[in-house]
Amino acid sequence: VMTVGAFAPEMVDRRLQDLIDMAPKDGVVEIPSGTYGPATVSEGKGKLTLRPEQGAEVTIDGFGLFRCLTVKAGGVTLKGLTFAKGWADDDGGGYCGVPGNGATLKGCTVTGCMAPGAHGGGVYGADVVIGSKIIGNGAGTNGGGVSQVGAVLCSLFEGNVAAGGAAAYNSGLSSCTLVSNSGGEAVSGVDASARYSVFVGNAAAAGTGNLATNMDFFVAGTWQPTPAAVIENLVDDAEYIAAAADWMGPDGRELVITAGGEKVMTVGAFAPEMVDRRLQD
Repeated sequence: VMTVGAFAPEMVDRRLQDLIDMAPKDGVVEIPSGTYGPATVSEGKGKLTLRPEQGAEVTIDGFGLFRCLTVKAGGVTLKGLTFAKGWADDDGGGYCGVPGNGATLKGCTVTGCMAPGAHGGGVYGADVVIGSKIIGNGAGTNGGGVSQVGAVLCSLFEGNVAAGGAAAYNSGLSSCTLVSNSGGEAVSGVDASARYSVFVGNAAAAGTGNLATNMDFFVAGTWQPTPAAVIENLVDDAEYIAAAADWMGPDGRELVITAGGEKVMTVGAFAPEMVDRRLQD
């Protein structure tokens, strides 16, 4: 009788896309509470900010069919959003941007997102991820949680799965907690790093789940691979240091951050109850 096209994201729910389309360049979009369908931020939107209205809870849902959010503009900031059930045949089931384009995710949750044929089940190609939860995502190759993220600060990785870099691939982690990620090493990639981070109960097929592999550190005068139960290295970017201070609470052990050998600030590290309070409650 007729031939019709397959479902496109905008056929599921266009409300978020409409809000983005109506926003001015470099504007701020405050989103009412609710669950929204997938959307794309085009190049012409500049340094757009997406965040919930005051007190609102906002979820971008891929419905197990589509990527939650595609960002083509540079300098976009995403605050306090939840990305759920995203799916992409290529990179980034939850979020996909262009590496190096200045995108920042702050206080976001990325959960149940998949990239079965590529990298970054949860997040691919952001510049900075701060104070976020990356939980239960998966990738067919590398980076079950995130891939190609410049800096991931003060964030939780839990239950992510990938053949390599179960939690993170080719990404720089600092002051993160990695729990029960599996498949390949918790963190891997020639451009990966892990600083001030705690690895607990991660499992790899080769038995090295709690190691960060392919990451060389200068130890005792020689470059050598270093187990990443806790790897201490310098945080040498002032902007990232300031961002870390915004998201690390005052409770728990103190962490002295230095740059160039000089003390920059003392901030609180993650306390155990910040990972999972169920037993504590």
